[in-house]
Amino acid sequence: MKKIYKECLVSILFSFKKFLSITIIVLLGVGFFAGIRATSPDMQDVLDRYYHKYKMYDIELTSTYGVTKEEIESIQDEGYEIEGAYSFDVVVKNGDEENAVKVLSYDEDSKINRLEVVEGRLPLHDNECVIEHNRYTKDKKIGDKIVIEDGRLQVQELEIVGIVKSPFYISTERGSTDLLTGTIHYYLYSMVNNFTNDIFTEGYVYLKSLDSYFSDEYEELVDKEKEKLEKIYSNLLNERYEDIKNTYQDNIQKGQEDYDSHYQLAQSVLDNPYVDEDTKSGIRAQLEEAWSQIVKTQKEVDQLKKPELYVLDLNANIGFYSYHEDTLRITNIAKVFPMVFFVVAILICLTTMTRMVEEERGQIGTLKSLGYSDRAICFKYVLYALLATLIGSFVGVGIGFQIIPKVIFNMYQMMYSLSGFQCNYYLDLTFIGTILAIFCTVGATLYTCFKTVREVPAELLRPKAPKAGKRVFLEYVSFIWKRLKFSWKVTIRNVFRYKKRMLMTIVGIAGCTGLVLAGFGLQNCITDMVPNQYEDIFEYQVAVTLKDEVGIEEKNQAFDTISQMEEVDDSLKLEMESIEILEKDTNQSITLIVPFGDLDGFIKLQDRKTKEKYDLLEGGIVTEKLSKLLELEKGDTITLRGEDDYSVVVSDITENYLYHYVYISKNVYQGENYNTIFLKTGDMTTKEEQDFSNKLNELGAVSSLSFTSSTRHTFDSTMENFAYISLVLIVSAGLLALVVLYNLASVNIGERCREVATIKVLGFYDKEVYHYIGRESTILTVIGIALGMLIGRILTGFIIKTCEVDMLMFAPQIHLASYLYAILITLFFTGIVDIVTYFALKKIDMISSLKSVE
Repeated sequence: MKKIYKECLVSILFSFKKFLSITIIVLLGVGFFAGIRATSPDMQDVLDRYYHKYKMYDIELTSTYGVTKEEIESIQDEGYEIEGAYSFDVVVKNGDEENAVKVLSYDEDSKINRLEVVEGRLPLHDNECVIEHNRYTKDKKIGDKIVIEDGRLQVQELEIVGIVKSPFYISTERGSTDLLTGTIHYYLYSMVNNFTNDIFTEGYVYLKSLDSYFSDEYEELVDKEKEKLEKIYSNLLNERYEDIKNTYQDNIQKGQEDYDSHYQLAQSVLDNPYVDEDTKSGIRAQLEEAWSQIVKTQKEVDQLKKPELYVLDLNANIGFYSYHEDTLRITNIAKVFPMVFFVVAILICLTTMTRMVEEERGQIGTLKSLGYSDRAICFKYVLYALLATLIGSFVGVGIGFQIIPKVIFNMYQMMYSLSGFQCNYYLDLTFIGTILAIFCTVGATLYTCFKTVREVPAELLRPKAPKAGKRVFLEYVSFIWKRLKFSWKVTIRNVFRYKKRMLMTIVGIAGCTGLVLAGFGLQNCITDMVPNQYEDIFEYQVAVTLKDEVGIEEKNQAFDTISQMEEVDDSLKLEMESIEILEKDTNQSITLIVPFGDLDGFIKLQDRKTKEKYDLLEGGIVTEKLSKLLELEKGDTITLRGEDDYSVVVSDITENYLYHYVYISKNVYQGENYNTIFLKTGDMTTKEEQDFSNKLNELGAVSSLSFTSSTRHTFDSTMENFAYISLVLIVSAGLLALVVLYNLASVNIGERCREVATIKVLGFYDKEVYHYIGRESTILTVIGIALGMLIGRILTGFIIKTCEVDMLMFAPQIHLASYLYAILITLFFTGIVDIVTYFALKKIDMISSLKSVE
């Protein structure tokens, strides 16, 4: 066995390029597998450590009545760590501009949702505040003053004493608001004692969280505690509601009693003929005022709605939700893409080890003649492949764990304000990646060895007979074949003569081209999604939401006023509400849209493939992703539950990429009330949008408005950063292509040294020798690229289905330019390999090559 170890070492030294090619291919495969699989847990680890450090809340309690200090104390008595907080939105002037600002309370004694100080210090007095730093506050510095003209603060002129980061806002998004354009520009914190209200706007519960906010155990814990808190908080709110109602009733009763006694006294005065008319008029006015106050109080009791409570987990936080979704997308990619690398690794190892075993047939025959068992002989090659695999695996996981997660996280840093990223090592991923690599390389090696060692020593000691030449199909097409030059005839025969080599080359090039195209295709599918939604499908620019309590006449008046504004080109009334589909078990958020007019020009309802337009006459039109999730087809009958129930037939399935919608006609809806107005306006600058928002917000019927430009910007930022991941895939696939092409070229040259030496002896020049080999490579490369286009399309579709989350649908379209880029990248690496091949062919020694059989 010692001899076998020595033979293995000698083989490594004398075939180092082959050994290195296996090592590199394993390094790429395992490194990419480990790196991209580690990215998601590494990103989750950053947020876990950040949230634990600053004690991010686990559950938020809020209601239409707010949260009282007494309710906070009652929940604390139940064993929960809870703190109350204030927040409100306000418009702050900044020179000629206006910004929508989120004002939050800071309590120096607070232990939950602590702030990270970036510069300066935290506030100590009511006239101090801290702000975040972003593009809206870049001109503000410590010592500047901010004026908050709002009665909810006692001191309204605040001095900036620090720049902070809040665990509430880890992303660039600050949430929505009813003010201005509907987007919050920045947040600031003022002392809790500076707020005038006695009732908190929300309460935050900390559960002494588990290690990870992303684990199933954490979700189970939060769900369990949410149920408990909802019961406790609901009872407390109901008690407060009854107290408020009783207080109103007491006031009404007392007012009625006072009115009755005052009325009797006043009536005696009014009946007195000696009292002058001016005095009587004053008494009558007092009676009317007292009665109107009673009526007003009674009306307040009758509109007095029961409190609506909300028990929210971290998924209601837009920063956490977006971050969690991004880590899930990376996880989904990690399940698919690395597998392609391992398939290519099997191919390369099979090619390399087949070549190596063929070269050492005589040595294998000698060992068999000396009595070595088949197992011992195979052990040498298995050890060779195993050493290359282990070295490649350990180096690969080291590089993969350290580089790929950091690269991807740095891309996401444009979206998230998190620091302290650490690259961790994962033994389970190391083990899985190494085992997969060993299975690929050692499995391919055993397959090659078993084929060879089954032969008897006498056959092995003789050189393997050259593969017999055969007529190729093209030779039967005489009008083409007879017009080909001799050199091309030789090339075509050689291509089809070595079918195994031909297959290996085509598959190798096709696999790499497919990977590159999949990277570009994924980028196209991601980046096209938002433009398709907000340029092609949604053609309106502004959505105006009307107040629920406003009557239909006031809504119509507001609609007429808005429609006549100079900025508005066209307008449409709609009813929009959240619904459920009763026949389907789903947790999807679905929006019902009922147009009170022609929807054409505001939203396109069309088939994605044929672009056939749909008319919304009867039945319902469902968006494409929703139909896939709920397995809906044309002709299905569904029941929509919203404010009312509607039974509709799915008439068509329309193109859509973001969120889920169901469209029904006004006839099916059978109602006159609407709550939304779509506006078409032309392009506006940010300043023009703010001015237009101010005009709309002056109307009493308007509740809020949103510009599609703001929503599009939000998704653009998310999708562009996610698209950067495809660049990692493209670069990795490009490196893989280089290794594969070089390995296949070196094997090709190694197998044909005597053939090349022979044609050199016959007088071929170096350039002619290169073309002799190069033409074959060119033909196989073209075939491989063509096949790679098909593989790339299939792989892109598979990755898209794997990576898509429920709320969106990627645009399943690969650009023509992406095909061109994939071809050019493959040709670029082919060109590099061709240059190396040229010099390798030039160095072939004719005498030694022709004597190799001896």
